[in-house]
Amino acid sequence: MISSIQIFYLTVLFLVPGFISEKTRSLFNPIKTPESYIKIMPYLTQSCINYAVWSWLIYKKAWLIYKKSTELDTFDLYVIFDLYDPYLIFLFSFLIVFLSPVIIGLFIGYVESKNIVRKIFHRMGIKIIDPNESSWDWKFSRISEPIVVHVLMKDNVEYRGLFGSKSFASSKLFTGDIYLQEVFNLEEDVWTRDPHSDGVWLPQSEIKSVEFIKIKRNGKRRQKEQKN
Repeated sequence: MISSIQIFYLTVLFLVPGFISEKTRSLFNPIKTPESYIKIMPYLTQSCINYAVWSWLIYKKAWLIYKKSTELDTFDLYVIFDLYDPYLIFLFSFLIVFLSPVIIGLFIGYVESKNIVRKIFHRMGIKIIDPNESSWDWKFSRISEPIVVHVLMKDNVEYRGLFGSKSFASSKLFTGDIYLQEVFNLEEDVWTRDPHSDGVWLPQSEIKSVEFIKIKRNGKRRQKEQKN
């Protein structure tokens, strides 16, 4: 019969690495999942990937433990682990259970953010479905440098501002919104920065369209004239 402490160890070994890896990956590209989705599956999958990467080392250590157990004529792990340096065991566990999943999550997130897999399949003539549920998520998750955003609301009110490192775009289903850290005012057909503004919050439900305007490399923002 499996004891409570064994269940705890199994949970840590098979869920925690995947949980850490998935949360790290979601920093690059959060993906919304339906309520019926079995959320434990990504954790188990990425835990398996993590252990597959370190399988050679795990097998080597397991073989040494097996040899030691046959020499001592016991399979009690507590007795066997007492023969090893506790600091070495701690470092080994920390590397595989905590540090490695972060690195794997960063790698998967980077690959997704750069569309590397999609580009490979595209060159092979294979079309794959993007995991993002909307172009809103796709675009904002791939903004890596400051960009000017021009927003037209449903009541035809226009906002233009800077979307940078202090801005935010929510990807929460049905309640998405956007915060622009700087706001520009239209004065005599020219958009100028408002020195008194501390940003603006805009709910996605009230947005009619969003235009993204690149910033010139010399630091000057390219202001496009709007003709209605």
